[in-house]
Amino acid sequence: MQTAPIDRICECSFVPEMWRAVLVRSLFDLTAPKARIARGLAMGNSVDDIAASGNVARNTVRAQLQQVLEKTGCTRQAEVTALLANMALGQDTVKV
Repeated sequence: MQTAPIDRICECSFVPEMWRAVLVRSLFDLTAPKARIARGLAMGNSVDDIAASGNVARNTVRAQLQQVLEKTGCTRQAEVTALLANMALGQDTVKV
C-alpha cells in the first residue's frame, strides 16, 4: 500500500498513528473535523468520500473545507493537497 503524503510527516516510529491528526490540527489551528477533511484531501479522497466516511452531509464537508482553505491560506482544494504533500516532503514551495 502506498503511503499518503500526510502520513509521511509522522513516519517516525516514535510518533503513534493517533498523533497524525493532532499534528495537522496544531500546524493550522484546525478543529478535529477540519483536520479530518485536510487529511482526507491529502490522502486523495473526494468531498463525497470524506462526507461518507465521517457520516456527515456533503454540504457540511464543503462548509468546513472553506474554513480549512482560509486557515491554510489556500484558495483551492488542490492547493491544500499540494501544501500537505510538500510539507511531508520537506519542500517549501507549492506547485499546483
